[in-house]
Amino acid sequence: MSRSRTASFFGHPPGLAILFFAEAWERFSFYGLRALLVFYLIKHLGFSQPDASQIYGTYTAAVYFTPLIGGYIADRWLGPRRAVVIGAVIMAAGHFLMAFEPMVFPALALVAIGNGAFKPSISAQVGRLYARDDPRRDGGYSLFYMGINLGGLIAPLICGTAGALYGWHWGFALAGLGMLAATAIYVFGQPLILEAEQEAHSVAPPGPTSAGGARRSVMGLLVLALVAVFFWTAVEQMGNTVALWIDSDVDRTLAVGTQTFEIPTVWFQSLNPLLVIALTPLLATAWTRGVKPGRHDSSLSKMIVGCLLAALAYAPLAVAAAAGVTGDLSLLLAVLFFVPLTLGELCLSPMGQSMFSRRAPVRYATLMMGAWFFAHTIGNYVAGYLGGFWSVMPKAAFFAMVGAIPLSCGLTLVVFRTGLERLFDTSLPPTPPRH
Repeated sequence: MSRSRTASFFGHPPGLAILFFAEAWERFSFYGLRALLVFYLIKHLGFSQPDASQIYGTYTAAVYFTPLIGGYIADRWLGPRRAVVIGAVIMAAGHFLMAFEPMVFPALALVAIGNGAFKPSISAQVGRLYARDDPRRDGGYSLFYMGINLGGLIAPLICGTAGALYGWHWGFALAGLGMLAATAIYVFGQPLILEAEQEAHSVAPPGPTSAGGARRSVMGLLVLALVAVFFWTAVEQMGNTVALWIDSDVDRTLAVGTQTFEIPTVWFQSLNPLLVIALTPLLATAWTRGVKPGRHDSSLSKMIVGCLLAALAYAPLAVAAAAGVTGDLSLLLAVLFFVPLTLGELCLSPMGQSMFSRRAPVRYATLMMGAWFFAHTIGNYVAGYLGGFWSVMPKAAFFAMVGAIPLSCGLTLVVFRTGLERLFDTSLPPTPPRH
């Protein structure tokens, strides 16, 4: 197992800190726009709720589709470093264009295209910080995921508040500034990233791999990507129908001394990332200590648990809706939704990235990371499609339907787990750094 001489970021290579903060600011820009988008479309541009949900779902699906193309381009021509910088500049342009109403759809397209170059390349670089048998890999991706959610935590509070108080365009402009900050951190932090990559691969250089083993691993990874589709279908209701449910059915009044304050609906978008930040250091430490070098099958177990927890999150919502309670639901019920959903997300999303970085064939490492995000594409699109039923279905039936999707997927994984594990070729080497 490789341990960096200068490991200082929660026991991980310092290059992870650069990727952590670059991703945090990039996600600040993304979640800042996402927190405003549905409300901007409905309240400012006059779209109907079903149409706004469809636009939201299509946009977020595009954001996770383009990494499949961007990963291929990075592997074949650009390399991950140039892909990150080019993608960041394109995304920043898209965010600033959101300040102009006639440019809303071209702006969303630019953000999606830039994300395609940025997202798979920076995620794949996390895996390159670790030797193949380094048990810190799962924990490293969990910490990287915490960076994602750090941006997600502060974005609704800053961009959402600016949009509500000073105008939508100020919120979008702040998202663009966040993207510029991500670019600067990444560019100036390159020496630390290179040092960690060189040390990891000097300890465990890439070895030979069979074509048959690579094909089996790709098949296994595609199955995991299919699992992610069902998972994100449920999770991505957070910024769509769940936000609408909180806006209409949850009593958001909070007493502060003798005064009362109504919590803005958009602030609830920060609850999920807040829980991620609170829980990740504990989980990452426990997982790093609990996995021995060469044993990575626990990642699959965590993904199964993640599906089951996502299903559990929708149970109290369905029960409350079935009981006919509307308009004055307790804030506690919203918390009871976000806690298991967040735990499930921590068990599935960073573990999926870790599995893809470890098992992907060397030649197509960034492309396969793009395939992982492509699963998010389909999940987001289906989530948006299902969101269109919010206005026409009983709420209890809607929440039960959404919760049943990850439940079915998790139970299916339990049944076929042994066969899935056999697909993975444990001789696959890590991805060598490409400069």
